[in-house]
Amino acid sequence: MDSSGRVFHSNHFLLTHPGVVDTVYLPDSIGRIKRIRDLVDDFCTSGDGDRVTEDAIFNLFKDEQEYPTSINRDQVGVSDSASLFNIMMDLRGPVARVTLGRPTVPEEQFYLSF
Repeated sequence: MDSSGRVFHSNHFLLTHPGVVDTVYLPDSIGRIKRIRDLVDDFCTSGDGDRVTEDAIFNLFKDEQEYPTSINRDQVGVSDSASLFNIMMDLRGPVARVTLGRPTVPEEQFYLSF
């Protein structure tokens, strides 16, 4: 968790782990973790944070700053991988919204209930 109690996923360790050889799977993931934190901070301070909806959260994952190595990653040019799916979980539900494909061009979307 960060200092605000939020959890974000990245493809690298956020803290030092002695003895771990490879702590960064994708070097550009460092910029993406900062970007998602900034987007959430902006969302919360804009007043939109009072109107948190599933779609509002999903829209954060459509971000293409630093494309093609953006949060909404695409396999183009220097980027040898792409966003394959997105999962948003409401652990109070518990329910998960699963989107197959990049968030801007979803191939399929479904819900899982636990």
